[in-house]
Amino acid sequence: AIVIYCYSANVSKPLRAMEKAASQLASGQTVEDIEVVSANDEVGRLVVAFNTMKQKLEQVENVRRDFIAGISHELRTPLTSILGFVQGLQDGLVPKDEVPVTLNIIQDETRRMINLTGEILDLVKLESGPGELYMERFRVFEAMAFIVGSLNINEKKPGLSVEMICPEDVYVYADADRFRQIMLNLLSNAIKYTDAPGKILVEVKDQESFTEFSVADSGIGIDAEEIGFVFERFYRTDKSRHSNTGGAGLGLNVAKALVEQHGGEIGIESKLGEGTRVWFTIPHHEAGEIQSSADSEVSFT
Repeated sequence: AIVIYCYSANVSKPLRAMEKAASQLASGQTVEDIEVVSANDEVGRLVVAFNTMKQKLEQVENVRRDFIAGISHELRTPLTSILGFVQGLQDGLVPKDEVPVTLNIIQDETRRMINLTGEILDLVKLESGPGELYMERFRVFEAMAFIVGSLNINEKKPGLSVEMICPEDVYVYADADRFRQIMLNLLSNAIKYTDAPGKILVEVKDQESFTEFSVADSGIGIDAEEIGFVFERFYRTDKSRHSNTGGAGLGLNVAKALVEQHGGEIGIESKLGEGTRVWFTIPHHEAGEIQSSADSEVSFT
């Protein structure tokens, strides 16, 4: 009886510890890892699995907190700016000759909020599941010319030159809307961080098993210590988060997720003070390789 009691107490001890830890986790408390006496039996493996689950939950909770904090900060900044200018207009503190400039600032901050909410919605959609790709075959040259032209780069930054190197006979099989979103994110970053007179080079190289796209600029570049973090959510090399460089640090994160959804890879090369080059690949998929709701050739107009 004594031996059975001691054995039962020894076996049930980690089970009682897991029961207590589970209750603490459910109430939002911080829980230490449960000691693993032996990982060779069923109870020991159960304890290891419980500790792993607890660590994953903690990581998810930290991501959630960072996500909420990032959104709150990014929304609060333009809202505070808009509120201040609107109150100034209502109280008559803004001279009449400065009213158009003030309204332009309010408009810019409003657009910034719209862009931010759009990026957040894209991120939520991607995290809720890979979703369905609407795969289409389209000519890359036509798509790139349309995307670059839609940005009106010369109007946004006069003196900033854009060069495109793209063979006219290259086709890809991808989701046209998501491809456009990837390119717009990369080009928008290049425009933000490159002052005139500067240069942006958009290049397309058709390889044996994939097509490589790249956007290179002669902008401010990125410090070597920050290269490994640029694809993380809410990470920005511009620590001041000035409205002129806008965004919430979600553009590259969303672009990375979209590229990987197509089965491709994305990377970045940069040198501080010399410029940045971001590249990504799209494999040469055949029709039917990726689940899609469309299988047709699309034309960019």
